Amino acid sequence: MEASTAYKTAFQYFSEKVRTLQLLRVKPGVTRAEIKAAILGVEKARISYTRNAVAQQLLDSTPNSGLPAGLDSAPAYTSDVAELLWDCAGRPEGTAEADWYSAEEIVRLSRD
Repeated sequence: MEASTAYKTAFQYFSEKVRTLQLLRVKPGVTRAEIKAAILGVEKARISYTRNAVAQQLLDSTPNSGLPAGLDSAPAYTSDVAELLWDCAGRPEGTAEADWYSAEEIVRLSRD
């Protein structure tokens, strides 16, 4: 598959996963398992899209331009995922530790 097509496909997939998560946030009676599965889907799609974006940057760069910005480090999104879990669950009191461990699991699984 051509790099630019792969990039566009990855972005579309990421967008679909984000829309699914957004719809779950307003759906009544959503379970924590459904939210976790949707967030895992978003994270996997984000990583795929990021890899394709980096590949596109590499293809677009000149041979002597060096690596694209941000290629040397992949920041952990654990706190963002934990906050999203908490927010989607209705912001309950006393779930910070459980949300953090769930977020770590989601981030770990998304990179497998």
